[in-house]
Amino acid sequence: MEKPRKEQLIDMVSKICNLRPPDLDAHCIPREYLTRLYRQGSLEKLGRGLYQLAHADITENPSLADACMRVPNGIVCLFLALRECRRQRKCNNNEIWR
Repeated sequence: MEKPRKEQLIDMVSKICNLRPPDLDAHCIPREYLTRLYRQGSLEKLGRGLYQLAHADITENPSLADACMRVPNGIVCLFLALRECRRQRKCNNNEIWR
């Protein structure tokens, strides 16, 4: 037996963290379910057309994750990758640029 659409939607959001309305099309779930679950308090609206579970753990860079969802084929700036590398390895700028 197939799950109700609300449960399917909650499962989708829990797997991919952030959800956009076009993500529902492949699963034949009407977009109005996003609004319903938002009004019930199950989903949180992050911005125009971007949703996540209401009590989800926020990633380290939520704005970076939001940008990646809004522009699926976009490119993340190399500076962010270098900054993360530097933070993890605790190396200085001279070591990075060699």
